[in-house]
Amino acid sequence: MTAPFGLKNQNKIPFFIENKEMKIAVTTDLSDLTEVVIGYAVGLSKQINADLLLLHVVPSSIATGARVSSEMLKNEMKKAAKEELEQLVLKFQDDEVKIEYHTCFGNSVAELIKSIIRNHAIDFVVTGSNDIEGSTKIFGSNTIAVINNSTVPVVVVPSKTFCSR
Repeated sequence: MTAPFGLKNQNKIPFFIENKEMKIAVTTDLSDLTEVVIGYAVGLSKQINADLLLLHVVPSSIATGARVSSEMLKNEMKKAAKEELEQLVLKFQDDEVKIEYHTCFGNSVAELIKSIIRNHAIDFVVTGSNDIEGSTKIFGSNTIAVINNSTVPVVVVPSKTFCSR
């Protein structure tokens, strides 16, 4: 088997991955970077025979005007996120990759990542990082928070990554 994503001097999958059913959590904010991150995760999952769990967190605290209740708005946002995730599953899933999705309410994916890892038996996390123009930051604050709160390895996909489908 060839090494995933151009890694050199590796002719086989590392020993800790072989012969184990794995699950990868893919965090998404449903931004323009989402399809790049999912594309990368799909390619990786095919290399190691892993299932994917797309994860989106709907903000639990939303400021609204008096005409719309925050509960109604949150439910509409969750419904819209589910519909978008369903379309992403249809676009990327094939016979080699099983993709599921999970939406939940919270302040950020970072605050929920430990429980998601535990409850869904996640082996590692794939997340994206948008470029921050004019900044010395390497990763955005959400990415850093996911890394700091994760109990499993985290793969960060930069926005300039190209994944062909």
